[in-house]
Amino acid sequence: MEDWKIRIVALWLIAELVAIAGNLLELYEPDVIEGLIAGEMAGMKMTPELMVVNAILFLIAPLMAFLSLFCNIRYSLKQTIKEPARRGKSKGLIYPS
Repeated sequence: MEDWKIRIVALWLIAELVAIAGNLLELYEPDVIEGLIAGEMAGMKMTPELMVVNAILFLIAPLMAFLSLFCNIRYSLKQTIKEPARRGKSKGLIYPS
């Protein structure tokens, strides 16, 4: 397994842990738990749609970690940038044809 894939996975998982920790720390603010019991979150009424959106947002980081670890990337960024210059379609300043 390439080293850069493991680093990307670690960054995605750290981002998820920071989001979870932020939500848990928010519970320690005054009147937040009473608001949750009353059906409000951050001044908005909690609806099923809002809960689904929150669940999707929390699933993005683990999904991206899984995809970055197991997806097969065939071309590197360097090959992708140089490819148009090889075909003569690009008269760029960086990679002149």
